[in-house]
Parts: sequence; C-alpha cells; structure tokens
Amino acid sequence: MTPPDRSQKLEAVSKVVEAEITLAWARKSSFEVRAFSLITANLAIVTIYFAIESQLGFTAHTRDSPPRALLVASLVALACSIILAALSVIPRNYPGMERGGLQQYLNEASQDLPYDLPAELIEFRIVQLEGAARSNQLKGLFLVIAFCSLGLGVLCLSAALLLAVWF
Repeated sequence: MTPPDRSQKLEAVSKVVEAEITLAWARKSSFEVRAFSLITANLAIVTIYFAIESQLGFTAHTRDSPPRALLVASLVALACSIILAALSVIPRNYPGMERGGLQQYLNEASQDLPYDLPAELIEFRIVQLEGAARSNQLKGLFLVIAFCSLGLGVLCLSAALLLAVWF
C-alpha cells in the first residue's frame, strides 16, 4: 500500500473539518431551540405569577414578609433567565468568507500561478470552526445559567406560595 500523497492528506483533513463545522452548526441550532423553549417556560411561569396576583391578591407589594422576599427573588431569577436565554439566540461570530476572498481564490485558480489553494481553504475553515466553537461555548454557558435561574425562580415562587398559605 502506497502512503497517501499531500492532496489525499488535505482531502482527509478537509472532510474532518467540514464534519466538525456541520456539528458546530447543529449545536448552534440546538442551543437556539433550547433557548426559545426556555423563554417560553419562563413566560409561562410569569403568566402564572400574574394569575396568582390577580386571583389571590398575592403580589410583591403586599407586605414585608418572607413570602414577599421570595416572590421578589423569584421575579428577579425569572427575569435573569429570560435575558440570558435571549442572549443565547443573538447571532454570534460565525465568520464566513467575504466575496473578495472568494474572488481572489477564483482568480488564482484561473491563472496558472503556484499557490496552495486547498491548504488555504482548509486553514480558513479551521478559523471558522474555532469561531463557531467559541460562540457555541458562550451560548451553552448562557443557557446553563438561564436554566439554573429558571429553577431558582420556580423554587422561590413555590416557597413563597407555600409560606403565604401556611402563614
């Protein structure tokens, strides 16, 4: 078996990089779907709060008590969760090749100049992959904190309701 030549090695690297970029885009889409689900859950909890407020007269403005403090903490946690989930769907740095760069590669390919187009393209795709990975890490961090904030908000709201009923 003959060892692979340079073009075969570049093709193999290119396939791996392309597969990783495809996975990065899939992760991005997954994060965004989770973020919208999280925003919907937060809005449902806030809707429940307003229903409790209108039906039972239980608000953050009623009186100084442990339930009031827990209710305010719940609202703050839910607001943080909504903000963080919204931040995770804001477009981040997923660099693309500008038209000028594509035109340059076309010009170089149409002329018979010595250049290393496959290696340059792979290098550019690796830079894209690194940017996508950084963006996805930030989106993931925002979502983890948003989920924790949602849990804290639900816990505080539940505790406030239990204490209000109990006292």
